[in-house]
Amino acid sequence: MSSIKRKTSFLRIFFLNILIFIAILFVVLSSIAIEARISNRTEYSHLKVSETEADCMQSLHSKLSLEQSRLLNRDPGEIKKYCASRALMTPEWLEARTYWDYHYYSSTELKTPSLNFNGIDQYNSRSVPCSLRKDGDQPKFIVWIFGGSTMQNMETSDELSIANQFCLNQTPKGSLQVSNFGVGSFQSELEIAKLLNIYKLTIRDKSQLPNLVIFYDGFNDSQRLMIGGSWAGLPPGVSNKISSLYTTQSSFDRAGYWLIRTISDWFTRLAGDKKNFISDGFRILIDKIEKHSSTNYLINTKVDWKEELDGKLLTSQAYIHDQKVLLGICESLNLRCVVILQPVLSLRNKPIGDIEQNNFEAQEESGSNFVTKRFYREVKSELIRIRSNNYKLIDLSDLPNRNEYAHLPFFYDFGHTGYYSGEILGREISNEIARMQILK
Repeated sequence: MSSIKRKTSFLRIFFLNILIFIAILFVVLSSIAIEARISNRTEYSHLKVSETEADCMQSLHSKLSLEQSRLLNRDPGEIKKYCASRALMTPEWLEARTYWDYHYYSSTELKTPSLNFNGIDQYNSRSVPCSLRKDGDQPKFIVWIFGGSTMQNMETSDELSIANQFCLNQTPKGSLQVSNFGVGSFQSELEIAKLLNIYKLTIRDKSQLPNLVIFYDGFNDSQRLMIGGSWAGLPPGVSNKISSLYTTQSSFDRAGYWLIRTISDWFTRLAGDKKNFISDGFRILIDKIEKHSSTNYLINTKVDWKEELDGKLLTSQAYIHDQKVLLGICESLNLRCVVILQPVLSLRNKPIGDIEQNNFEAQEESGSNFVTKRFYREVKSELIRIRSNNYKLIDLSDLPNRNEYAHLPFFYDFGHTGYYSGEILGREISNEIARMQILK
């Protein structure tokens, strides 16, 4: 056999072995993903990249929501209708964002039977059916509500969202124009920036400025450093993705980066967005690549969640700082502002059902429960001290522990809630606002 034939034969065997190795690796990784998909593990995101109606009905969210419907004696068909709308949300819509100068991004316009987002004329706010928006009608009160994904409230229909239930329970009915400006991953700093920007954009028509501004906080601010957020302010990954567009990386390096992201996204979808060590590995790798894609070291600065400042967690001090800034804004613009400390799973005295218990135990192991309890304790004591006529505090953090709700499963992850939880939260917020006699 000639040397050329031997080399050809060797190369064939070599590449055949590589293909066999890749095929075996593909089968192993796919098996891990499928096992994660059918398990009861926590999902990475409460809103999946794509979801069929059947997927939705089998999700941890729907399982907890069906238990809620049984305990509350509600029609489980409501959840099926909701899942039918979830199935209409295309991957393109779920991945798309409208960019806004100064308040960064929002979901784009959406129209389905149960889940709707307004157009850019209403700043891509989540639809509030109760809100008075008929041509020629002037609402008695205008309310703006800010928050993260828990206020955006994609876990339920427009009708049962926190914002809409708040609106429905106000007196007199039909007198409010409510805008739900909740955006996934937003925390207090971004919410304040969004308030300033929308206020500026609205100031030409003073009749549309708000009588009340509500902030629904606690989830993202308490977990901001715990989940690896940068100290720069934007949600984890956002700063790095934006900065990677303005980099000196070669085209080859950028192509490799996006290839890795594509493989990671495919594998995550196969796993049904469930946590597993392969997806975790991809996320760590991507995070490391993104860290080195920018020369702006401030964007990549990570702060240890255990770090303290003046006897408080740094994350607590960050939130307190933001609230003092908000206090000044509300007083200088003569805005009536209400900050709500939202309930989260870490604060439940007794988790109800397997889903809450499994998540609570995982949070206990990671230290998340400890951080959350300390955060709430530290910020609550400070916010009570700085209250004024223009800045009020509503503490709903203990709501799920009240006797009337202690039997009810409330959360399907750290802070995202079941289908009927928004109805309870919206009603309680309305009651607290009524007691304060702000809208009169």
